[in-house]
Amino acid sequence: MKILLKKRLSQLLLLQQILFFRELGFKLDDIQKVLAGNDFDKIRALYAHKSILEENLNHTNKLIYCLIRQIAQLIRQTNGEEDNVLH
Repeated sequence: MKILLKKRLSQLLLLQQILFFRELGFKLDDIQKVLAGNDFDKIRALYAHKSILEENLNHTNKLIYCLIRQIAQLIRQTNGEEDNVLH
């Protein structure tokens, strides 16, 4: 039972790594080469993926903030209010 659980967890980790690389635009052949390499550090790779996802999240949050400001500006204009934000 424990051996089966360890194997499943190992397979899950491998699947997650593959999906992260695919998310970053890697081709499956390239992913296979990276994962099969002797110098592949799983922990370092996961930290790198985390960092990239955090950068993407920050970028997305900035875009959302810009959209909220644009929406607010359009609502003010629609209601005939002067936009003091840009002055």
